[in-house]
Amino acid sequence: MGGVDIANQLRSYYSTQQIVRRNWMPIFFWILDTTIINSYLIARKGRSLLTHREFRSSLVWGLIDSVHTASKKQRRRLEKEDGVDRDDASLWKHPRVSKSFTISDDRFTDDNHFPVTRKQRASCTLCSYKYQTKQIFMDQKSPFQSNAWCQVCKVPLCNNSRRHCFKDYHTI
Repeated sequence: MGGVDIANQLRSYYSTQQIVRRNWMPIFFWILDTTIINSYLIARKGRSLLTHREFRSSLVWGLIDSVHTASKKQRRRLEKEDGVDRDDASLWKHPRVSKSFTISDDRFTDDNHFPVTRKQRASCTLCSYKYQTKQIFMDQKSPFQSNAWCQVCKVPLCNNSRRHCFKDYHTI
């Protein structure tokens, strides 16, 4: 009988309970509180010197760190699948083409502008630019998608039998 009173007392100190309209959520919060209290009591039996508040704080920060570490691992895994170096991955962000977008003159440099195939498809930068400036008309909502990216410019460009945006982007 004493154990139930202690568990209720500890649960009342730092409750995760929130006011909600869904009838299953109070049960979830009660189970969450009970799990945290049981973990704290097991840690105390294992000679942990943490207070209840310190234990909850270390639990929360441990969960946050595990998610952060997992997202880093997931990012690395996706980059390996795409064949992109980890250090260079931040440069591969797709540029947002709007009415105020201007195409960079860096595309005319004599660097090695070669198409690189990636698993991630994105809308062609030149097609999007031509659509925004009303040079072409598209009967679909999104611009043409391509998985060919310029190795130097880091932009997706069409490179197929119907559209030669890769060549046009670097010459016109």
